[in-house]
Amino acid sequence: MSPKTNEVRASEIIAKAFHDLLLDILNEKHTHYYVYGGRGSTKSSFVSLIILILLLKDPTWCFAVFRKVSDTITDSVKAQIIWAINKLGLDDYFIIPESIHKITYKPTGQTIYFRGLDEAKKRKGFKLPPNMKMKLVWFEEYDEYKNAEEIRSVIQSLGRGSNDNILFIYSWNPPAIADHWVYKEADKKREDAYSHHSTYLDVPSEWLGNTFINEANSLKDHDYKRYEHEYLGKATDFRGRVFFSFSREKNIIKKLKDNERVLYYICGVDGAIEKDATAVVVLGVTNMGRLVRTDRFYYDPKARGNYPLAPSQQVDLIIKWLTNDQLADKYGLPMVTKENSLWVFDSASSDLRREFNFKTDVNAIIVEKKSIQADTARMQNLISEETLVYLEIKDFKDPHTGFITRDYDPNIYEIEHYIYDEERTGKIPDGQDDHSIDATKYATKYFGHPSTIHQHKDKITKW
Repeated sequence: MSPKTNEVRASEIIAKAFHDLLLDILNEKHTHYYVYGGRGSTKSSFVSLIILILLLKDPTWCFAVFRKVSDTITDSVKAQIIWAINKLGLDDYFIIPESIHKITYKPTGQTIYFRGLDEAKKRKGFKLPPNMKMKLVWFEEYDEYKNAEEIRSVIQSLGRGSNDNILFIYSWNPPAIADHWVYKEADKKREDAYSHHSTYLDVPSEWLGNTFINEANSLKDHDYKRYEHEYLGKATDFRGRVFFSFSREKNIIKKLKDNERVLYYICGVDGAIEKDATAVVVLGVTNMGRLVRTDRFYYDPKARGNYPLAPSQQVDLIIKWLTNDQLADKYGLPMVTKENSLWVFDSASSDLRREFNFKTDVNAIIVEKKSIQADTARMQNLISEETLVYLEIKDFKDPHTGFITRDYDPNIYEIEHYIYDEERTGKIPDGQDDHSIDATKYATKYFGHPSTIHQHKDKITKW
């Protein structure tokens, strides 16, 4: 029994925008294919069809399809492959069990496997039929995976010990967050990679139907930014990044303005002892009403060469860091001293604060974590008004080991990668790197507007 493969023309079921991509895959000109686009762009339909086309091309080829969570397989990628089988008129040639995540081609025994990346024991090994090999692996909803490393471990396992060319396709709807890791992967200048972006405008309107087109046009008229994200597949940062107004061009400075000088410092402390990092940020209050983040202390007990330190040991490190401060030498700014600094701790850092008070004789201000939303909104306003700016500082070293911990500013990394939850409910999920952000929130607690920025100068402790 063999299928009548000439009954359906590719041009009738694959949009013209995908024809070059189709030829590229058939000729195996690349290894990695990044296929992304907005709603209705038919990218998933294309990938499911190319799998069927390749299956019919060579009787020894098998395929694997991955989703992040195995429970989503039946109603997503498996249903998509079944759609493609039906579209090609091949229903009678496949075995499609409901309870098992695989589909088998009757004439040859070729198999399409479905796996969830949460199935740790099953995701790496595939027991292929005799004399057959894995030809193509599809990662659907690519942006749902944790990072590129999570995918890479699967690729390395599948490719280990094989000299055959395996093709990898990654498909997804572009996330709103502009600096999401999937964009960086798709934009890499790799000779073995091909990136393809499509929208519903590349698809014949009759394929989508009037309802779909009307919904797209309605959103276009009433909320164009959201339309750009959902239908055009563009990164718009729509309710994605918490500090979406942060701009490297506007909020990072190389030096103070002419005639601008630091009047005093506010030091915010987000302290931890056992598992989390301790962050101290130093904000300079200037005569021009700006808050300038000048430097930061960051101790991570999980970093290479580090371990949990007692409060007294951490305080010793902080004092040493202040003593070795090089702001004066590098940037012409005043040193942080007892006479020119105000210290603000969060209420949860009581052990660290008491030890700091004992060793420095500073009666630090304590702030309560009463409203994450209010604290976040205050910091958002300061950033958007360009009242809060960050002095460009490089060469960050671990205060304990002296190791260079990162080749970029950790504060900037946190600001640019701090996001709302995936459901966009306005909640900020736990587990993100936010120690420097929290320390900055504490330091800005009393300074919601430039006109009131000097109101607490009298609270500076006379050491």
